[in-house]
Amino acid sequence: MDDHVFHIASEPGTDGLLIVSVEPIVDRLDADDVVEVTGTVREVAPSTFEDEFSVPYVEEYEQFQTRNGILATSVEVVDD
Repeated sequence: MDDHVFHIASEPGTDGLLIVSVEPIVDRLDADDVVEVTGTVREVAPSTFEDEFSVPYVEEYEQFQTRNGILATSVEVVDD
């Protein structure tokens, strides 16, 4: 979604997951990469997004309100 935020695609019947990192991560990832994410799970609330995740809020994040997201401390591409 931007340099600090990406969405893990959901399986049918699930919501998927928003991943947020203070360090830029998206430029290191491709759409089909398998990743290992370490961090803290939090509920995403648009009204507190900037305070909770320390990255600027954009309107695209609205679709993730009240869903769980991960404040990532580490995002690593996993080899096949």
